[in-house]
Formats: sequence, C-alpha cells, structure tokens
Amino acid sequence: MIASFEADFEQRLTQCWMSVIVADTLHFSSNGWRTVSRDVRAGAVVMAMAEFEGLLKNCVEHAHQSIEMSSTCVNQLRPGLRMLHYDSAFASASASGPSIDAAWNSRMNISAASQNTDLPRLPRRQTNGSLQPLGNRTPNAATMSRLWRVYELPGQPFPRLSWRRSLGILCEIRNDVAHARVPFAKIFTGRDRTADAVGQLVSDLRDLGMHFTQSLVEYLADSRFEA
Repeated sequence: MIASFEADFEQRLTQCWMSVIVADTLHFSSNGWRTVSRDVRAGAVVMAMAEFEGLLKNCVEHAHQSIEMSSTCVNQLRPGLRMLHYDSAFASASASGPSIDAAWNSRMNISAASQNTDLPRLPRRQTNGSLQPLGNRTPNAATMSRLWRVYELPGQPFPRLSWRRSLGILCEIRNDVAHARVPFAKIFTGRDRTADAVGQLVSDLRDLGMHFTQSLVEYLADSRFEA
C-alpha cells in the first residue's frame, strides 16, 4: 500500500516539476499570457504541497492500521504510540468543572499506559482533515521532526539540509498564495522564486516524501513500533 502511495506521489510531483519548466519555456514565446510562468509556478507549489500532505496522511493512517493488526498490546508499543492510543482521552483529561470525575478517570487511565494490555486504537483522519500526530496545518519542518520523534522512525527526518530548506520555502509560498498574505505579483520575486529554483524545490520535496515512505516501510517491516 505504501509503495502505491509513493508511486502516485512521485508521479504527481514529477508532473509539478515538468509544468514549471514547460511553462517557463512557453513564457518566452507567449504574446498573450505574459504571466504564464509565474501563474503555473503558483499552481505547482500549491499542488505539490497538497500532494505531500496527502502522502503523509495516507501513510500515517496505513501505519496505524498495520500496527493495530499486528496484535501488539498498548503496553508493548513505543511511548509515542501509547500516547496516540490515548489521544482522545487527553481532551477529556484536561476538562474541569462538572466533568471533573470523567477527567480524573481519563487521567488515571493514561497514567496506567505501561500496564495496558488492550489492543491499540490509533487515530484516523477526522472530518476536518486533522490526523494526529500531523494535525491539519500545512506540513513544515516541525511536522517531519514530530513524526520521527513520535514513531521513532529509523534515520533522521532531513538527511539533506537542502530538503529542510526547500520544505520551508514551499510552505511559505503555498501559504502566501492560498491566503493572499502577499500581493501575488511579489510572491515570485527573488532568486529562490525563479522557475529553475521552484523546480528544484519541488524536486527536493519529492525526494523528501520518498525518504519518509522508505523509512516508514522499514519501520513497519521490522516491527520497530514495539518497545
């Protein structure tokens, strides 16, 4: 399943990269659509980041399903996964007032996580798109670090520093475009916003996504979710 997610993601990111390069070439021969290169860059960045977010969420849900099907008990999981099992209980545990009894029941249950022999029930995507431990915001460097910390994935989130930088720039561009935080004409000014630069950013994002999937495949295959 993860291999399928990875293949689709790689294809879509390659298409994003090609659209940026082709549109830049077209820009020099277009008399009517003078902003074609800039406009396509904007669309390619938004689509690439959406595909990256989709990849992360699809893979995390698949990992949760696989861990549940492994018959590993809650107390046999790594600490981060135990906390994911109790994700819904944390909201109840922070309550007060009339629900104070329920809050304390949740707190006591969470405190006994290391003795819990139940099978885990790990988070699924909610109707608003949120999925723990990802949340529902545009993925950034902190998101990737959180995934490695919670699951204790093999390796490190950014074996190449350029991937971290590229993700940060793409996240910024994506939010500038989607939320009109900056006048559109100004978003793609500067050396790191040219067609060649954006094409490289998308290429780095493709490599980062594939690094994540390969790390997750190794993690699940070796049952590294067990404490």
